[in-house]
Amino acid sequence: MRKLLVIGIGAGNPDHMTVQAISGLNRADVLFIPDKGAKKNELAELRRQICDRFVTNPKSRRVEFDVPVRDLPVEDGPAPSYR
Repeated sequence: MRKLLVIGIGAGNPDHMTVQAISGLNRADVLFIPDKGAKKNELAELRRQICDRFVTNPKSRRVEFDVPVRDLPVEDGPAPSYR
C-alpha cells in the first residue's frame, strides 16, 4: 500500500521541526519541493535547507516542481471590494 505524507514547514523555522515531522521526512521515498516563483523563492530554499539538515535517508530523492501561476491573486479578487 502506498502512503502520502503531507509535511508542512510550519512557522518556517528549522529549529521548530518536530520529531514526528523529521521521522516522516525520513520515511519518504520522494520529497516534493514546490517552487512558487521568484516572489516566494525563499520558501523553496527553506524547504531545501530543511531537507539538507534533517533528511538522513539515503534512498529518498527530491523532486522540485513549479507551481502554476494562478489567474487571479487573492488580494486582487472580489473579497477586498466586498470588505
